[in-house]
Amino acid sequence: MRNAQKSPPTGRTGWQRAAILVLALAASLYTAAFSFAVVNDRRLPEIALAIFPGLVPAASQAADIRLFTAAQATVAQGTDRVSADAIPPSLITGIGVQLDPGTRSAIRMIAEQSLSSSLLAADALRQLAYLERSADRRERLLRLSQDVTRRNAFAALQLAEIELRGNRAEAGVAGLNRALIVSDRLDGAIIPLMLGAAQQPAYLEPIGDLLADDPLWASRLVDWSVANPNSLPLLAPLLRFLPAESPARAKGYGQVMVDLLAQQGSFGEAFSVYRAYASSAPRASDLVGAGFPPLDWKLIDNYDSGGRLFEDNALEFFANPGRRGEVAQLVTNLAPGRHILSLQIDETMGGNAELTLETLCLQQGGAESQLRSATAPLADGVIRFPVAVDNQCPYQRLRLVIASGNEASSALARAVNLSRVGA
Repeated sequence: MRNAQKSPPTGRTGWQRAAILVLALAASLYTAAFSFAVVNDRRLPEIALAIFPGLVPAASQAADIRLFTAAQATVAQGTDRVSADAIPPSLITGIGVQLDPGTRSAIRMIAEQSLSSSLLAADALRQLAYLERSADRRERLLRLSQDVTRRNAFAALQLAEIELRGNRAEAGVAGLNRALIVSDRLDGAIIPLMLGAAQQPAYLEPIGDLLADDPLWASRLVDWSVANPNSLPLLAPLLRFLPAESPARAKGYGQVMVDLLAQQGSFGEAFSVYRAYASSAPRASDLVGAGFPPLDWKLIDNYDSGGRLFEDNALEFFANPGRRGEVAQLVTNLAPGRHILSLQIDETMGGNAELTLETLCLQQGGAESQLRSATAPLADGVIRFPVAVDNQCPYQRLRLVIASGNEASSALARAVNLSRVGA
């Protein structure tokens, strides 16, 4: 008995199988395209939107790019026309920013489309708030955005600025704190706003209270300020609030900030940072244990002359034959009156060498002028230099300069003392 043969597939069966393959391929392509859009919603929002117009994160990012690009251009164009006593427009909240009708219409359409896709589109709510001319409606939309999610850093920042503009210090500072906690993407916008607010007495203590709790963003605050040195004078008053164990007090931070502030001529702020990080005032008598130059002694080591650390906690001054050069300097804030700088010199080598102390007057801002210069032979024993400070000289730079004779000269400074006469 012969085996029964199987019937060949009918045309309908072949079509069904082909359709399944096509549908599976389409589903695969759809999944891949959607994954691409989700992955790239923050990097390539326009492409993501072209694939899926309803993708809320991509729509939000595309709207933000268009919104802030247009707002930035508008603010830049109007900078010269803003009077000195007027409140400048805000790129963060949109207050005072005049966007062209086309941009406003496009942003509103994207935001409303996002809301139609999801009523929980927090970005769309803050974008609509940005477009609002009514202060009350703007604030209501931002609070609604915050009710949807507390992790929207930009909404928190926008609302914080509104609180700060309304002189609601605690609420405004809390908003800045929340924005810094949930994201580090906006540090460049949040930190300058916080530092500016801290210059007002009503805001200094609330911000200081936050720093006293050692927030996660404390090190970011210091890092950002060091990377943007012009902000350091604004940061200096806040550093005293940091607890001693804070990572933002790690070794190196204070030294870098003191040096940068001194270079800027922000001497008052430099001394403030010194006290915050060293937990003491500078000690001019500590010649070799300097930790925060130039408010501690800064050694100058050049090819032909200089000062360098030597064994037994001594400092070596040296100069090649016929050379003159600075060996050390100190920025200080002596009280008006007469002072004496004493150096204990030992193991002098070479003949006819001299040591000079130059005293320069420094003003906040960096202007300096020569006060006086005193010179003494470089020899074993105690060398005493007079230092006179008048009432118009809040800060001083002391420069030690060595000049050799016809042969190489060197000496060790074993001790230094700077004291006020009659104190």
